Amino acid sequence: MCAAWKRARGVRENAEVRHLLDDPAWHALIGPLAPFATGMGAARSVSSEHSFFSALDPGIDAAAAAGDLEAIVEPGARGVFVGVDIVVPPGFDEIGRGTALQMVLVDHDALGSTAVTSRRRVHAGGAPPLELVELVELGTADVADMLALIDNARPGPFLARTIELGTYMGIRADGVLVAMAGERLRLPGYVEVSAVSTHDSQRRRGLASLVVAEVATRALARGDTPFLHVVETNVTAIPVYERLGFRRRRTVEFVAYTRAVGEVGSS
Repeated sequence: MCAAWKRARGVRENAEVRHLLDDPAWHALIGPLAPFATGMGAARSVSSEHSFFSALDPGIDAAAAAGDLEAIVEPGARGVFVGVDIVVPPGFDEIGRGTALQMVLVDHDALGSTAVTSRRRVHAGGAPPLELVELVELGTADVADMLALIDNARPGPFLARTIELGTYMGIRADGVLVAMAGERLRLPGYVEVSAVSTHDSQRRRGLASLVVAEVATRALARGDTPFLHVVETNVTAIPVYERLGFRRRRTVEFVAYTRAVGEVGSS
């Protein structure tokens, strides 16, 4: 591929070799989550009924990808990029940027042993008693309860159809959904554990460990490696994930944007 051809098409010169997890949304939206995505060429966006993620081809200069993003994002609409070294293309305004720690499940033995310990903690002397605690796979009939739990725990964006992106597990205590976790970004060989939530009234009982362990165990059985994102200041959650066998990989960016009114690239 000649240098002039690369420049004409916005291909990055001397681009470093990037891991799939450096651009998880892109590889998810052109891969396993393609049925939920719109776009072609150098830009993709997930259905607004399912989530907020957009992605640009990491091998293409952001300015060269602007036209493809314009084709799928209406003026005034918002989206979120996730990855490494994110550049918002011309014609789109950055409205927020934050970082998160990306952690990948490495120690499978820790996952199993911590799950056993979590089950013991859940059933050790606290209310509700053993017979009223139930670990269940969640479905569309559970969405109202899931949204109520999200409203209480506030782990991050979760929409009525987010459940369709992957498997979600929950814990019901006396019939009430008090904890859950599930899958969001799915890319070749990897799956993101997301929406980890515990009701305020049920914290410090090991419920989060139990649902994360169940989601991760099911992913491993399919041949996928679980990973997750957690705010670096969340000093409560990070040790929990480390005990489950997740290890810190790198810091990634979450960048919120909106499409400016007018033509992309106009002055």
